Amino acid sequence: MNGSDNRPGIRTRLVSGIKWTAAVAFVVSASHLATSVIAARLLGLEEFGEFSIIRSTAVMMSNVAAMGIGVAATKHVAELRNTNRERLGRILGLCSLITIATSGLFSLALLLLAEAIATSGFQSRQLTDPLRVSSLYIFFVTLNEYQNGVLAGFESFAKLARINAIQAVGSLLLISTLAWLWGLPGAAWALGLSGILNWLLNRREIRKQLSIHKIAATYRGVLQERAVLTDFALPVAFSGIIGAVTVWACNAFLVRQPQGMAQMAIFTAAGSFRSIVMFVPGLVIRVATPVLCNLVGEKEYSASSRVFRVNVLISAVTSSCAAGAIILVSPELLAVFGKRFVVGAEVAGLVAVVSIVEVMANTLYQPLLAYGQIWWQVRVIICWSLTLTTIAWLTAGEYGALGLAAAYLAAHLVSLGLYLFVGYRIKKSVAPELAHS
Repeated sequence: MNGSDNRPGIRTRLVSGIKWTAAVAFVVSASHLATSVIAARLLGLEEFGEFSIIRSTAVMMSNVAAMGIGVAATKHVAELRNTNRERLGRILGLCSLITIATSGLFSLALLLLAEAIATSGFQSRQLTDPLRVSSLYIFFVTLNEYQNGVLAGFESFAKLARINAIQAVGSLLLISTLAWLWGLPGAAWALGLSGILNWLLNRREIRKQLSIHKIAATYRGVLQERAVLTDFALPVAFSGIIGAVTVWACNAFLVRQPQGMAQMAIFTAAGSFRSIVMFVPGLVIRVATPVLCNLVGEKEYSASSRVFRVNVLISAVTSSCAAGAIILVSPELLAVFGKRFVVGAEVAGLVAVVSIVEVMANTLYQPLLAYGQIWWQVRVIICWSLTLTTIAWLTAGEYGALGLAAAYLAAHLVSLGLYLFVGYRIKKSVAPELAHS
């Protein structure tokens, strides 16, 4: 017996997870929006655009450095925590080794290449030092991606809620204080320091969960689990690398245009309201993903199908309502950032529509993850990236932020169609039991 019979029911697990994830999502979203508003007002339009491209570069490199390990951790912790603790210990050891190595490598790379990126990529040498500072962010955020994946796999949503709430408040205080005192360099330091805070909190909680579940992460025999890399982590990593580089390249292309930093600032401000559209769908997806992985791992296909259908319905309804509200009041929302941002109302409206499509694509990605069909994700992201790059190249030069938003709409529509196609294949070939659920 593995003790799984004493677990709460699926509905209880989902409701509990959604409750706690909703709490933290509200705090994090509010903090993120407040942070952007405060940074925009303290730094001004042009410097806020510089901060946005620095953060975009750091996020891109941390996404690449993460190598899909956080997602791999979530899936395998959810599947094995009750059935094969010894194997899970080896997988966690392997994942932690890879994360430490890649986070260090990419942090060092930004330290060494900051000047080249600032001058050649952005044609702005003064961004060199803030870029170097953001290497601290890359190191700890990459570690945090793995840690968050582990805690999500344990369905430790209450603990994640508390941790992220503390981190969100800490980040808000750091960027408000340091940007006020030292401008753009201070804002860059705030990114890294908030990452350290999150890492410390996550580290303590993971130790507790491993003790509770009697799991010992080990580095002995980790090569036995190399299939975790080839069958799961590598395709997730390839997808993350392709997607992150594409997003960064499109942002870099935008800032190189006339008035590029101002357009980047407007696009970032408009994108801040994306979190409102994705609020409820995002928290449901975060809770449902480990539950789906756990149910599929235990071959409870009918139950997993019911969870997935509820997820799709909630995502569609809530994202559409939130996007509609943003479109109606976008000028007023942008005015919070400053008077010069109001010209981006049309951009904000289009980004809201894009967010609906993105939400549905994210929801339909879940079967690929739960059933281990991750190499399909590489094909989807390649098509997404090609579409985004092509449309951005055709439109961003003339239409600025609005053209980039249109490129994202086209790219997400392509990925949504592909996810529908792959989901149909999974239903027929991987889990035929679903046809009778």
